[in-house]
Amino acid sequence: MLALSAVGLIWYWVWSCGEEQRTIRNLPTNDRRAFFERTLKNLTTVCAGSEAVHLEDFCWKEAELVLLFPECDDSCQDLARIRLPRATR
Repeated sequence: MLALSAVGLIWYWVWSCGEEQRTIRNLPTNDRRAFFERTLKNLTTVCAGSEAVHLEDFCWKEAELVLLFPECDDSCQDLARIRLPRATR
């Protein structure tokens, strides 16, 4: 019974880790694109300036978020990874 509970908890944890990505992928295409473009714009404007040092947490979360979009190509991924802490790159 204990082993079955452990397997169930592990399965739930793995499933819930992908919940944000599933939610983004299930958005209507136009909404998802607009959300992606806004998040990417935040990375290229707000997070690119000298003030970004004061917005580390915000920029980190925006970088993690933009990577969940299927629209995030290689250049988008490179831009996002610059904003991630070394341990999560």
